Amino acid sequence: MHVFQTFKGRYMKSIHIPILILITASAVMAQTSDKRLAVNAMQLVQGYVTESIGGQGIGGCTGVPVYNIPAGNPAAIRNFDRIIAGISWQFESGIQPAWIEGIGYERLYPALPQSFGVVIPAGRFRVGLGMSQSYNGRMDMAPMEVTTVSQPEGTGETFTASSSDLLIRYSVLMSCKLGHGARYDHGWSTGITCSYNRLNIEDKIFHSSMKAATGDFGWTFGLHYRDADRFQAGVFYEWNPAFEDVVQYDGPDMMIQTDPDPTVAGNNQAVNAALTTTCYLDSKFPDRLHIGFACRPVPVFGLSFDLAHVYWNQVSDQYKSHIDLAGNVTADIIPALALTIGFLSTDRRTGGDLDRYFDVNGKLSAFFLLTGIRIRLPGFYLDAAYVTNINDSAVWRDQHIFKTGIGVKF
Repeated sequence: MHVFQTFKGRYMKSIHIPILILITASAVMAQTSDKRLAVNAMQLVQGYVTESIGGQGIGGCTGVPVYNIPAGNPAAIRNFDRIIAGISWQFESGIQPAWIEGIGYERLYPALPQSFGVVIPAGRFRVGLGMSQSYNGRMDMAPMEVTTVSQPEGTGETFTASSSDLLIRYSVLMSCKLGHGARYDHGWSTGITCSYNRLNIEDKIFHSSMKAATGDFGWTFGLHYRDADRFQAGVFYEWNPAFEDVVQYDGPDMMIQTDPDPTVAGNNQAVNAALTTTCYLDSKFPDRLHIGFACRPVPVFGLSFDLAHVYWNQVSDQYKSHIDLAGNVTADIIPALALTIGFLSTDRRTGGDLDRYFDVNGKLSAFFLLTGIRIRLPGFYLDAAYVTNINDSAVWRDQHIFKTGIGVKF
Protein backbone atom coordinates (compact mmCIF):
# COMPACT_ATOMS: atom_id res chain seq x y z
CA MET A 1 0.00 0.00 0.00
CA HIS A 2 1.07 3.59 -0.51
CA VAL A 3 0.09 6.20 2.06
CA PHE A 4 -0.86 3.46 4.47
CA GLN A 5 2.76 2.29 4.76
CA THR A 6 4.10 5.69 5.79
CA PHE A 7 2.55 5.38 9.25
CA LYS A 8 5.07 4.53 11.98
CA GLY A 9 4.15 2.05 14.65
CA ARG A 10 5.54 4.19 17.44
CA TYR A 11 2.42 6.39 17.36
CA MET A 12 -0.22 3.72 18.01
CA LYS A 13 1.57 0.64 19.27
CA SER A 14 -1.58 -1.05 20.54
CA ILE A 15 -3.29 -1.19 17.14
CA HIS A 16 -3.49 -4.58 15.45
CA ILE A 17 -0.92 -5.32 12.72
CA PRO A 18 -3.24 -4.78 9.71
CA ILE A 19 -3.95 -1.24 10.85
CA LEU A 20 -0.23 -0.54 11.07
CA ILE A 21 0.02 -1.44 7.41
CA LEU A 22 -3.28 -0.03 6.16
CA ILE A 23 -3.77 3.05 8.30
CA THR A 24 -6.05 5.72 6.90
CA ALA A 25 -4.65 8.83 5.30
CA SER A 26 -6.26 11.02 7.95
CA ALA A 27 -4.54 9.13 10.74
CA VAL A 28 -1.22 9.44 8.96
CA MET A 29 -1.60 13.17 8.55
CA ALA A 30 -2.93 13.68 12.06
CA GLN A 31 0.24 12.34 13.55
CA THR A 32 2.65 14.20 11.24
CA SER A 33 0.79 17.39 10.41
CA ASP A 34 3.96 19.46 10.51
CA LYS A 35 5.93 17.27 8.11
CA ARG A 36 6.09 16.40 4.42
CA LEU A 37 4.40 13.01 3.94
CA ALA A 38 5.82 10.60 1.40
CA VAL A 39 3.68 8.09 -0.50
CA ASN A 40 5.67 5.04 -1.57
CA ALA A 41 4.01 3.16 -4.45
CA MET A 42 4.77 -0.18 -6.12
CA GLN A 43 5.72 -1.85 -2.85
CA LEU A 44 4.57 -5.44 -3.41
CA VAL A 45 6.46 -7.85 -5.59
CA GLN A 46 3.41 -9.48 -7.21
CA GLY A 47 2.65 -6.29 -9.12
CA TYR A 48 6.00 -6.24 -10.92
CA VAL A 49 5.12 -7.74 -14.29
CA THR A 50 7.40 -10.42 -15.72
CA GLU A 51 7.55 -8.59 -19.05
CA SER A 52 10.03 -10.91 -20.80
CA ILE A 53 7.73 -13.96 -21.01
CA GLY A 54 7.31 -15.31 -24.55
CA GLY A 55 6.55 -18.49 -26.43
CA GLN A 56 10.28 -19.24 -26.63
CA GLY A 57 11.08 -18.65 -22.98
CA ILE A 58 11.86 -15.98 -20.39
CA GLY A 59 14.67 -13.47 -20.93
CA GLY A 60 15.69 -10.48 -22.99
CA CYS A 61 19.48 -10.31 -23.34
CA THR A 62 19.90 -12.00 -26.72
CA GLY A 63 16.55 -11.27 -28.31
CA VAL A 64 12.84 -11.16 -27.58
CA PRO A 65 9.62 -11.42 -29.57
CA VAL A 66 8.90 -8.10 -31.23
CA TYR A 67 6.04 -7.41 -28.82
CA ASN A 68 8.49 -7.58 -25.88
CA ILE A 69 11.12 -5.13 -27.19
CA PRO A 70 10.46 -2.41 -24.55
CA ALA A 71 11.64 -4.86 -21.86
CA GLY A 72 14.59 -6.34 -23.75
CA ASN A 73 18.13 -5.53 -24.84
CA PRO A 74 17.85 -2.65 -27.35
CA ALA A 75 21.00 -3.83 -29.13
CA ALA A 76 19.32 -7.18 -29.87
CA ILE A 77 16.65 -5.69 -32.15
CA ARG A 78 19.38 -6.02 -34.82
CA ASN A 79 18.05 -9.61 -35.11
CA PHE A 80 15.02 -8.37 -37.08
CA ASP A 81 15.88 -8.17 -40.79
CA ARG A 82 12.40 -7.14 -41.98
CA ILE A 83 9.71 -4.73 -40.83
CA ILE A 84 7.80 -6.54 -38.11
CA ALA A 85 5.10 -5.67 -35.59
CA GLY A 86 3.53 -7.59 -32.72
CA ILE A 87 1.13 -7.40 -29.79
CA SER A 88 0.57 -9.52 -26.67
CA TRP A 89 -1.87 -10.09 -23.82
CA GLN A 90 -0.98 -11.43 -20.37
CA PHE A 91 -3.46 -12.95 -17.94
CA GLU A 92 -2.59 -13.63 -14.30
CA SER A 93 -4.56 -15.38 -11.60
CA GLY A 94 -5.26 -13.57 -8.36
CA ILE A 95 -3.37 -14.44 -5.19
CA GLN A 96 -5.08 -14.87 -1.83
CA PRO A 97 -3.29 -14.20 0.42
CA ALA A 98 -0.49 -12.19 -1.16
CA TRP A 99 0.81 -10.44 1.96
CA ILE A 100 0.44 -10.56 5.73
CA GLU A 101 -2.99 -10.64 7.39
CA GLY A 102 -4.86 -11.87 4.33
CA ILE A 103 -4.14 -9.02 1.90
CA GLY A 104 -5.01 -10.21 -1.62
CA TYR A 105 -3.70 -9.35 -5.09
CA GLU A 106 -5.27 -9.18 -8.54
CA ARG A 107 -4.27 -7.76 -11.91
CA LEU A 108 -6.04 -4.68 -13.27
CA TYR A 109 -7.61 -4.29 -16.74
CA PRO A 110 -7.15 -7.85 -18.08
CA ALA A 111 -8.28 -6.84 -21.58
CA LEU A 112 -5.54 -4.21 -21.89
CA PRO A 113 -2.66 -5.46 -24.11
CA GLN A 114 0.42 -6.33 -22.10
CA SER A 115 2.81 -5.08 -24.75
CA PHE A 116 3.23 -3.91 -28.33
CA GLY A 117 6.25 -3.41 -30.57
CA VAL A 118 7.32 -2.60 -34.13
CA VAL A 119 10.84 -2.66 -35.65
CA ILE A 120 11.96 -1.05 -38.89
CA PRO A 121 15.38 -1.99 -40.40
CA ALA A 122 17.44 0.70 -42.14
CA GLY A 123 20.85 -0.56 -43.26
CA ARG A 124 23.02 -1.20 -40.22
CA PHE A 125 20.40 0.51 -38.01
CA ARG A 126 17.15 -0.70 -36.47
CA VAL A 127 14.47 1.59 -35.06
CA GLY A 128 11.75 0.33 -32.72
CA LEU A 129 8.64 1.65 -31.01
CA GLY A 130 6.76 -0.10 -28.22
CA MET A 131 4.76 -0.08 -25.00
CA SER A 132 4.68 -2.47 -22.08
CA GLN A 133 3.03 -2.73 -18.67
CA SER A 134 5.78 -2.78 -16.04
CA TYR A 135 3.67 -2.75 -12.88
CA ASN A 136 0.03 -3.78 -12.64
CA GLY A 137 -1.82 -4.73 -9.50
CA ARG A 138 -4.49 -4.04 -6.93
CA MET A 139 -4.11 -5.03 -3.31
CA ASP A 140 -7.37 -5.70 -1.44
CA MET A 141 -7.99 -6.31 2.22
CA ALA A 142 -10.89 -8.08 3.86
CA PRO A 143 -13.41 -5.93 5.77
CA MET A 144 -11.97 -4.55 9.02
CA GLU A 145 -13.70 -3.19 12.10
CA VAL A 146 -13.56 0.54 12.79
CA THR A 147 -11.85 1.46 16.07
CA THR A 148 -11.39 4.86 17.67
CA VAL A 149 -9.46 6.26 20.60
CA SER A 150 -12.63 6.27 22.71
CA GLN A 151 -13.85 2.88 21.39
CA PRO A 152 -10.72 0.74 20.93
CA GLU A 153 -12.86 -2.42 21.05
CA GLY A 154 -14.69 -1.31 17.88
CA THR A 155 -17.67 0.79 16.85
CA GLY A 156 -19.59 -1.98 15.10
CA GLU A 157 -18.83 -0.51 11.67
CA THR A 158 -16.53 -2.11 9.13
CA PHE A 159 -14.50 -0.71 6.24
CA THR A 160 -12.40 -2.01 3.34
CA ALA A 161 -9.14 -0.78 1.82
CA SER A 162 -7.52 -1.22 -1.57
CA SER A 163 -4.51 0.13 -3.42
CA SER A 164 -4.07 0.16 -7.20
CA ASP A 165 -0.94 0.84 -9.29
CA LEU A 166 -0.51 0.81 -13.06
CA LEU A 167 2.84 1.66 -14.69
CA ILE A 168 3.13 1.65 -18.49
CA ARG A 169 6.29 2.45 -20.42
CA TYR A 170 6.26 3.92 -23.93
CA SER A 171 9.58 3.28 -25.63
CA VAL A 172 11.70 4.35 -28.59
CA LEU A 173 14.62 2.04 -29.40
CA MET A 174 17.59 2.19 -31.76
CA SER A 175 20.37 -0.27 -32.48
CA CYS A 176 23.45 0.00 -34.67
CA LYS A 177 25.63 -2.81 -35.98
CA LEU A 178 29.28 -2.09 -35.28
CA GLY A 179 32.12 -2.72 -37.73
CA HIS A 180 32.09 -2.90 -41.51
CA GLY A 181 30.85 -6.42 -42.16
CA ALA A 182 27.89 -6.75 -44.51
CA ARG A 183 26.15 -9.53 -42.57
CA TYR A 184 23.54 -8.31 -40.08
CA ASP A 185 23.68 -11.64 -38.20
CA HIS A 186 27.37 -11.54 -37.28
CA GLY A 187 29.40 -9.28 -34.99
CA TRP A 188 28.67 -6.66 -32.37
CA SER A 189 25.83 -4.16 -32.06
CA THR A 190 24.93 -1.48 -29.56
CA GLY A 191 21.55 -0.07 -28.67
CA ILE A 192 19.63 2.46 -26.59
CA THR A 193 16.05 2.76 -25.35
CA CYS A 194 14.35 5.92 -24.14
CA SER A 195 11.09 5.26 -22.29
CA TYR A 196 8.44 7.57 -20.91
CA ASN A 197 6.93 5.82 -17.89
CA ARG A 198 3.38 6.75 -16.85
CA LEU A 199 2.31 5.82 -13.30
CA ASN A 200 -1.26 5.96 -12.00
CA ILE A 201 -2.03 5.15 -8.36
CA GLU A 202 -5.23 5.13 -6.35
CA ASP A 203 -5.78 4.30 -2.67
CA LYS A 204 -9.26 3.80 -1.26
CA ILE A 205 -10.04 3.39 2.40
CA PHE A 206 -13.39 3.89 4.14
CA HIS A 207 -14.88 7.09 2.61
CA SER A 208 -11.56 8.53 1.44
CA SER A 209 -9.29 8.12 -1.57
CA MET A 210 -5.94 9.38 -2.77
CA LYS A 211 -4.87 9.57 -6.41
CA ALA A 212 -1.80 10.53 -8.41
CA ALA A 213 -0.89 10.40 -12.10
CA THR A 214 2.66 11.26 -13.06
CA GLY A 215 5.51 10.29 -15.36
CA ASP A 216 9.27 10.16 -15.71
CA PHE A 217 11.87 9.01 -18.24
CA GLY A 218 14.03 5.91 -18.10
CA TRP A 219 16.99 4.76 -20.21
CA THR A 220 18.40 1.41 -21.27
CA PHE A 221 21.81 0.82 -22.84
CA GLY A 222 22.91 -2.52 -24.27
CA LEU A 223 25.51 -4.53 -26.20
CA HIS A 224 24.88 -7.65 -28.26
CA TYR A 225 27.10 -10.16 -30.03
CA ARG A 226 25.84 -12.64 -32.61
CA ASP A 227 27.52 -15.41 -34.57
CA ALA A 228 24.69 -16.36 -36.92
CA ASP A 229 22.36 -18.79 -35.11
CA ARG A 230 25.18 -20.62 -33.33
CA PHE A 231 25.84 -18.24 -30.45
CA GLN A 232 24.57 -14.94 -29.05
CA ALA A 233 25.47 -12.94 -25.93
CA GLY A 234 24.13 -9.72 -24.52
CA VAL A 235 24.29 -7.29 -21.63
CA PHE A 236 22.11 -4.28 -20.86
CA TYR A 237 21.39 -1.92 -17.98
CA GLU A 238 18.06 -0.26 -17.15
CA TRP A 239 18.09 3.17 -15.49
CA ASN A 240 14.50 3.13 -14.36
CA PRO A 241 12.41 6.13 -13.30
CA ALA A 242 11.79 7.82 -9.97
CA PHE A 243 8.42 9.47 -9.42
CA GLU A 244 7.71 12.62 -7.43
CA ASP A 245 4.38 14.44 -7.49
CA VAL A 246 1.53 15.71 -5.32
CA VAL A 247 -1.11 13.18 -4.28
CA GLN A 248 -4.72 14.37 -4.51
CA TYR A 249 -6.98 13.62 -1.52
CA ASP A 250 -10.75 13.21 -1.91
CA GLY A 251 -12.96 12.61 1.11
CA PRO A 252 -14.23 14.09 4.39
CA ASP A 253 -12.31 16.93 6.01
CA MET A 254 -9.45 15.58 8.08
CA MET A 255 -9.15 16.80 11.63
CA ILE A 256 -6.56 16.39 14.37
CA GLN A 257 -8.45 14.36 16.98
CA THR A 258 -5.84 14.03 19.72
CA ASP A 259 -2.77 15.86 20.93
CA PRO A 260 0.05 14.56 18.68
CA ASP A 261 2.63 15.01 21.44
CA PRO A 262 1.41 16.03 24.94
CA THR A 263 5.00 16.66 26.06
CA VAL A 264 5.31 19.67 23.73
CA ALA A 265 3.66 22.84 25.04
CA GLY A 266 1.01 24.33 22.79
CA ASN A 267 0.24 21.17 20.79
CA ASN A 268 -3.23 20.84 22.31
CA GLN A 269 -4.22 24.03 20.49
CA ALA A 270 -4.21 22.00 17.26
CA VAL A 271 -6.88 19.53 18.46
CA ASN A 272 -9.97 19.64 16.20
CA ALA A 273 -8.10 21.83 13.70
CA ALA A 274 -8.33 21.08 9.99
CA LEU A 275 -5.27 19.53 8.39
CA THR A 276 -3.60 21.18 5.42
CA THR A 277 -0.54 18.99 5.06
CA THR A 278 0.24 17.99 1.47
CA CYS A 279 1.11 14.38 0.64
CA TYR A 280 3.73 13.68 -2.03
CA LEU A 281 4.42 10.65 -4.18
CA ASP A 282 8.04 9.53 -3.80
CA SER A 283 8.69 6.15 -5.45
CA LYS A 284 11.46 4.43 -7.40
CA PHE A 285 11.21 1.61 -9.92
CA PRO A 286 14.34 -0.52 -9.39
CA ASP A 287 17.26 -0.45 -11.83
CA ARG A 288 18.34 -3.75 -13.35
CA LEU A 289 21.52 -5.21 -14.84
CA HIS A 290 21.02 -8.10 -17.31
CA ILE A 291 23.59 -10.56 -18.66
CA GLY A 292 22.80 -13.60 -20.83
CA PHE A 293 23.66 -15.89 -23.71
CA ALA A 294 21.97 -18.24 -26.16
CA CYS A 295 23.31 -21.02 -28.33
CA ARG A 296 22.21 -23.73 -30.75
CA PRO A 297 24.42 -26.83 -30.46
CA VAL A 298 22.44 -28.29 -33.36
CA PRO A 299 20.11 -26.41 -35.72
CA VAL A 300 16.89 -27.74 -34.15
CA PHE A 301 17.87 -27.37 -30.49
CA GLY A 302 18.49 -24.15 -28.53
CA LEU A 303 19.59 -23.15 -25.02
CA SER A 304 19.47 -19.75 -23.33
CA PHE A 305 20.33 -18.37 -19.92
CA ASP A 306 19.67 -14.93 -18.42
CA LEU A 307 20.77 -13.33 -15.14
CA ALA A 308 19.23 -10.09 -13.82
CA HIS A 309 20.55 -8.18 -10.82
CA VAL A 310 17.57 -6.25 -9.40
CA TYR A 311 18.34 -3.29 -7.13
CA TRP A 312 15.39 -3.69 -4.76
CA ASN A 313 17.18 -1.58 -2.15
CA GLN A 314 16.28 1.46 -4.32
CA VAL A 315 12.58 0.77 -3.65
CA SER A 316 12.92 0.62 0.13
CA ASP A 317 15.78 0.26 2.58
CA GLN A 318 13.97 -2.72 4.12
CA TYR A 319 14.66 -4.76 0.95
CA LYS A 320 17.92 -6.24 -0.32
CA SER A 321 19.10 -6.47 -3.91
CA HIS A 322 19.11 -9.94 -5.40
CA ILE A 323 19.57 -11.89 -8.63
CA ASP A 324 16.85 -13.45 -10.81
CA LEU A 325 17.86 -16.47 -12.90
CA ALA A 326 16.10 -17.73 -16.03
CA GLY A 327 16.88 -20.56 -18.42
CA ASN A 328 15.17 -22.11 -21.45
CA VAL A 329 15.41 -25.14 -23.73
CA THR A 330 13.78 -24.91 -27.17
CA ALA A 331 13.25 -27.70 -29.70
CA ASP A 332 12.04 -27.26 -33.29
CA ILE A 333 9.66 -30.21 -33.69
CA ILE A 334 9.01 -29.31 -37.33
CA PRO A 335 9.91 -26.10 -39.21
CA ALA A 336 6.50 -24.60 -38.34
CA LEU A 337 6.45 -25.62 -34.65
CA ALA A 338 8.80 -25.01 -31.71
CA LEU A 339 8.29 -26.07 -28.08
CA THR A 340 10.04 -24.54 -25.06
CA ILE A 341 10.53 -25.45 -21.42
CA GLY A 342 11.98 -22.79 -19.12
CA PHE A 343 12.31 -21.59 -15.54
CA LEU A 344 12.56 -18.36 -13.55
CA SER A 345 13.95 -18.26 -10.04
CA THR A 346 13.03 -15.01 -8.26
CA ASP A 347 12.48 -13.72 -4.75
CA ARG A 348 12.50 -10.57 -2.67
CA ARG A 349 14.74 -10.38 0.38
CA THR A 350 13.90 -8.39 3.47
CA GLY A 351 15.18 -8.32 7.00
CA GLY A 352 14.07 -7.33 10.46
CA ASP A 353 10.70 -8.05 12.02
CA LEU A 354 8.83 -8.68 8.76
CA ASP A 355 10.81 -11.81 7.99
CA ARG A 356 11.21 -12.89 11.60
CA TYR A 357 7.48 -12.87 12.34
CA PHE A 358 5.93 -13.59 8.95
CA ASP A 359 8.57 -15.57 6.97
CA VAL A 360 8.35 -13.02 4.16
CA ASN A 361 11.45 -14.31 2.38
CA GLY A 362 10.23 -17.88 2.22
CA LYS A 363 6.72 -16.96 1.10
CA LEU A 364 8.03 -14.75 -1.75
CA SER A 365 10.85 -17.00 -3.04
CA ALA A 366 9.25 -18.41 -6.18
CA PHE A 367 10.41 -20.89 -8.78
CA PHE A 368 8.34 -20.53 -11.94
CA LEU A 369 8.15 -23.19 -14.63
CA LEU A 370 7.34 -22.19 -18.23
CA THR A 371 5.98 -24.20 -21.12
CA GLY A 372 5.78 -22.38 -24.43
CA ILE A 373 4.90 -22.88 -28.05
CA ARG A 374 5.60 -20.96 -31.25
CA ILE A 375 3.74 -21.61 -34.49
CA ARG A 376 5.44 -20.20 -37.60
CA LEU A 377 3.39 -19.52 -40.70
CA PRO A 378 4.24 -17.52 -43.83
CA GLY A 379 4.45 -13.86 -42.82
CA PHE A 380 3.65 -14.22 -39.12
CA TYR A 381 4.11 -16.27 -35.96
CA LEU A 382 1.88 -17.05 -32.98
CA ASP A 383 3.23 -17.50 -29.43
CA ALA A 384 1.68 -18.87 -26.25
CA ALA A 385 3.24 -19.46 -22.83
CA TYR A 386 1.98 -20.83 -19.53
CA VAL A 387 3.91 -20.06 -16.32
CA THR A 388 3.24 -21.34 -12.81
CA ASN A 389 5.06 -21.32 -9.47
CA ILE A 390 6.08 -24.83 -8.36
CA ASN A 391 7.64 -23.85 -5.01
CA ASP A 392 4.94 -24.88 -2.53
CA SER A 393 6.44 -22.83 0.31
CA ALA A 394 6.13 -19.58 -1.70
CA VAL A 395 2.42 -19.26 -0.92
CA TRP A 396 2.37 -15.53 -1.68
CA ARG A 397 3.51 -16.29 -5.23
CA ASP A 398 0.98 -19.07 -5.89
CA GLN A 399 0.10 -17.84 -9.34
CA HIS A 400 -0.70 -18.94 -12.88
CA ILE A 401 0.25 -16.74 -15.85
CA PHE A 402 -0.83 -17.15 -19.46
CA LYS A 403 0.59 -15.00 -22.24
CA THR A 404 -0.18 -15.00 -25.93
CA GLY A 405 1.26 -12.85 -28.68
CA ILE A 406 1.48 -12.51 -32.43
CA GLY A 407 4.15 -11.10 -34.74
CA VAL A 408 3.52 -10.05 -38.35
CA LYS A 409 6.28 -9.49 -40.95
CA PHE A 410 5.88 -7.03 -43.81
